[in-house]
Amino acid sequence: MNRNITLLTLLILTLFAGCKKTEAPDLRPLFLGTKNITLRELKALSSKTEITLPAGDKGLQINGVVISDYTTKNIDTKTIILQSEETSNNAGIVIQFDSIPSFKLGERLQVNLAGQKLVNKNGEVTLVNIPLSNARSGGTGYVNIRTTTIDSLLKHADLWNGTLIRLYDGILSGGNGKYTGELSFKETRKNASIKSQVIQGALFESTVYPAEINEIIGILRTNGTEHFIDIRNTKDIVSAAITRVVTDDIHIIGIANDPYSSKWSNPNLFSTDMETSFSKYTVGYINGYQHPNAMDIDFLEKDRSYFYFYTMGGPYDSFISNALTIPNLYTLQSVKEIRITFAGSKANGLIATTANGDSLIVKPFQSGKDVFKLALEFSDNGYPIDYIPSLESSSFTKTGTFYTVTFTIPKRTEILKYAPADPASANYFYTKVDGWLASPGFKIKNLSTRTAADPYSFSELYAPIIISKIEYAY
Repeated sequence: MNRNITLLTLLILTLFAGCKKTEAPDLRPLFLGTKNITLRELKALSSKTEITLPAGDKGLQINGVVISDYTTKNIDTKTIILQSEETSNNAGIVIQFDSIPSFKLGERLQVNLAGQKLVNKNGEVTLVNIPLSNARSGGTGYVNIRTTTIDSLLKHADLWNGTLIRLYDGILSGGNGKYTGELSFKETRKNASIKSQVIQGALFESTVYPAEINEIIGILRTNGTEHFIDIRNTKDIVSAAITRVVTDDIHIIGIANDPYSSKWSNPNLFSTDMETSFSKYTVGYINGYQHPNAMDIDFLEKDRSYFYFYTMGGPYDSFISNALTIPNLYTLQSVKEIRITFAGSKANGLIATTANGDSLIVKPFQSGKDVFKLALEFSDNGYPIDYIPSLESSSFTKTGTFYTVTFTIPKRTEILKYAPADPASANYFYTKVDGWLASPGFKIKNLSTRTAADPYSFSELYAPIIISKIEYAY
């Protein structure tokens, strides 16, 4: 009996001895005993040239999003920049690891700082020689890009160091016109400037940069008493020159059903959203996506469809004038021009009727009196941005002829000229404009006329125009 127990004991011990610790999952918290601290709180601890952060149960842990891009090599190979996700009062920190990291731009990290060193290095609060194993990825994050001016940036440089900064409208110089060495960005009509450095070996080094800049985004860095806005890649520079055009041919790929449009005898009339390959446009009142009207067949392609843009009531009547709304889109960031190709329709007379006797009538175009005209309004998902005036096209006087009107989108500095005098209202306006620039929206309005039409009648349509395409130039 004793011999059997001894053999069983040896067998159990042998089995346990053969097991490796890694075969069992580690269910402990990521960094046991650490306390979360914000980046702003962490940087506030830097009271001397170098301090050692608490260890053990009093250890600290930070969270943030990687805003540097190691793939373009415009940063030290062992360094990343981490920024907090707070929408306001966010902070950034420079982290130097003990080996080369490969954390991607936008990656969310947790970093264990127990017993690690925080130093004030060349004017920057920096975590140094952090074990790479102390960092753990946690998906994708989002940070707020701070929009400011150079004067304000220099005033708050210590507080904003290590965060993403956006500056508008200026001139880039240095490097003999190429991304090389130390460059300088100067704002239009201002004396202040800030440097931007391209380190040797950066993938975009020695490529030509645009001189006139609409927008520059970069990480605020400090070296001694000098401050820099260092770009991650050439996409951080938005040129004043147009480099690409996105064409949205008005070939509708979807129209939401509108219970009120079905009452018209013409099945192509609608007053709802229409979706194209580029966007989903919102339409006001009665309009039409249809094959050419019989009166327009001589100058339109008979096998394709067009957007017939009618006007209900007076063209300047904000309540009843039709509009084609372009909703706020991140894809419209930095758009410089919107070009609309349209023609004045020859259509007149009865357009459609209902069983109840309602009718839509277009009065004839009167040469010398009537015009075709468009306007572009700056809108926030259909609501006009206060104080910013609409842009208006020239007037055109021929039916059956295609024209392309170009609306040049003003720069931020030009838009801010319309700020109200009251400081509180002006600050609200600045915030509104910066939010709009990050995700612009527009409204295309038909200002065309029909002199003979009754401005108070919903049954009489003003001059219809035919939109064939909308182009977005960047």
